[in-house]
Amino acid sequence: MDEDRYQVTLGHHAPALGELDDDLSIYHSERENTKGFLREDFDQPPDVANADGFRQTIDENGLYFDTHYGRQFGERVRSSPVSTSCLAKGR
Repeated sequence: MDEDRYQVTLGHHAPALGELDDDLSIYHSERENTKGFLREDFDQPPDVANADGFRQTIDENGLYFDTHYGRQFGERVRSSPVSTSCLAKGR
């Protein structure tokens, strides 16, 4: 398998009544794939084909977003709600 992948990731941190962290990542992937399968009667002379196969090209695009907020309450309590989204499309 041969894969080319391009990705951009951005992050943001803001101390607003606690700590707010955001991450955004966008990617594109292109894969070339070759698969082969032996036939049941694969014990053939060298001049007779004994396998079948195919090649495929797979393109995939994706978007990932993550945000979380942390806040300290006293010495022993910390709140950290998280929200994550991931979208991907391939063909």
